[in-house]
Amino acid sequence: MESKTIAFVDCCGYSAYTDEHGDAAGVEVYLGMRRAVERAAAGAGVMIVKWTGDGAMLVADNSTAALTCIYRAMLVMRESGPLALRAGVTVGPVTRVPYKELDYLGAAVNRAARLCANAAPWQVRVGRDADHTAMYFTLRPADVAEAVAVSEPS
Repeated sequence: MESKTIAFVDCCGYSAYTDEHGDAAGVEVYLGMRRAVERAAAGAGVMIVKWTGDGAMLVADNSTAALTCIYRAMLVMRESGPLALRAGVTVGPVTRVPYKELDYLGAAVNRAARLCANAAPWQVRVGRDADHTAMYFTLRPADVAEAVAVSEPS
């Protein structure tokens, strides 16, 4: 096992958006989110492990890289997309699973997914197990994203 920063990002309200605007509009939102996350990840040294429908699972060597990636993706989505992003970030031991495609498993992955699922639009929920740098990372401007440190997902 190795310790990694795990993050999930997700488009808020994607299903309702596609119900109202149709699948073609949903595809455009998805592609915009994907481009934003890909550019932000490449610039921050973050690896996209997999796409999860209207979101993504990310892995980084440290929390600062993951939070920088998320913040940059949020800025792009704020300017170009009709939907908000939300995210969950945690650090912990994970197991690399190099089957057909690389994946990561472990409690840290599960916690990051739950943190993301419980985040409000434009909010990043950071687990208390994140490294010291992440605990005090402030995302600005405040109207774009809010960092919330939590001990357990609510």
